[in-house]
Amino acid sequence: MCIDLFRPGECITLEFLLEQVWFRQQRDAADELEIDEIYDILIYNPHGNPPLDWLWALFPHDCTRRAKDGREPQVEVGSLQPGTDPSPWDWAFKGPPIWKDRSQNEIERTFAVDPPLVRDASTKSVVGVLLAPDVKMPSELDRELQDALADLKKTVVLLDLTSCPLAAGKRGWLQLRVRPASVDEPAAKSQRFPFMPEPFQFSRRLSVMCPVLLRDKIDVLLSHEIWNTKNPQAAQKYRRLSNVLFSQGIYRSGTCVRIEDHRISIITCGDIDIHEATCSKGATFYGVIPQRVMPAIEADDQRSTPTTALHWACGAHRNREFDLVHNAQRVVDRLSYIGREDSIEEIVRDLKPSGKHEAFSGLVGRMRDTGILKPHSQPGFVVLEADQKTREQGFAALRKMYAGSHGTNDAQLPFLKDFPDLHPFRIDFRLSWIAVSKKLQKWLDSFNKALGLRQNESG
Repeated sequence: MCIDLFRPGECITLEFLLEQVWFRQQRDAADELEIDEIYDILIYNPHGNPPLDWLWALFPHDCTRRAKDGREPQVEVGSLQPGTDPSPWDWAFKGPPIWKDRSQNEIERTFAVDPPLVRDASTKSVVGVLLAPDVKMPSELDRELQDALADLKKTVVLLDLTSCPLAAGKRGWLQLRVRPASVDEPAAKSQRFPFMPEPFQFSRRLSVMCPVLLRDKIDVLLSHEIWNTKNPQAAQKYRRLSNVLFSQGIYRSGTCVRIEDHRISIITCGDIDIHEATCSKGATFYGVIPQRVMPAIEADDQRSTPTTALHWACGAHRNREFDLVHNAQRVVDRLSYIGREDSIEEIVRDLKPSGKHEAFSGLVGRMRDTGILKPHSQPGFVVLEADQKTREQGFAALRKMYAGSHGTNDAQLPFLKDFPDLHPFRIDFRLSWIAVSKKLQKWLDSFNKALGLRQNESG
């Protein structure tokens, strides 16, 4: 489970991303899981960027269906229109969205400053343009490439924002809902008991990963298909797919995305239990969310009633020590405080993270190259750029410099490797549940009836 939002060639920031993954048993096949993924996203389009009128969204599973002219994406845009019926997905926000400026199509949403949401949590409200994109398959993917990506259980869609472009310097609220057609994870394991006609206990291992690991996984997968297939036409197909996704997309010069506040909730419903939940260094476990704040997906449906909810927090705000933007901002804050000028040697000595002297010195130098800092008349000194918009454009250029370091030698750009802009993490867990089919229930009824007769005879 994951989403990777990006605009090839541009720099965007996801200031807030709430990723909910809900699990419940399928109504007609209780041995299978029904998965709902909901993404609440606050996008910021930095100053200096063109209007954001389209994005790509990459998913680690197939969420399309076959259509006459190729494949159709099964990605829904959630309604954040104020005044609509409340949604069970909005439990993490304090109240429904409200209009802030209807003429500008701006709404306000309020959420807890720190997860999880509790009764007395401090909150903040953020205003953003209401984004309602059309979801399409990218024109760069012809029918052959769409089918190839679906065979790999991956999906990329185009979010067309032509009707509601996000201007530079503006924020926008977006909600996406996905129900995967197939998940690229090991299939459910079953446990069969002696004499029973079929199993009734099931378990499945799943994971949530960050965009960095998703990109690496797909890159490795495509490379494997290219170099290991014995069919030249298939190899060429996967080369074309790799070129569209990576050369023209993710690794295109200038492409970078930053997630500042990333929250993940794994929610199980009905009789599904969660076990062995572990996370890597890049994520912080916050524990169990109070059940009272989460309504059922469908009223009066036991399988849709939340029973367990685990929460993690990650993103740049949780990985400040070696974060690219955070460390550059510390330099800006220091110069703002002492009067806008200082020597590079003093800055590095006082602000460098442990063991990062050379890397931090390189970072300060690149801040000067991108216009955040300006050269001073005195050698070895720098001056802070006074104009806020110019500094913001410099930060975007600095992030693009990091994004452009893919495949470069560490000796060429050492500081870019030490101060990432997107922080990796992975959450692994196992789900277990019991599913009794009609066939098995009939067998159990017969077995219990026979057992009861034997007990009566022996009595």
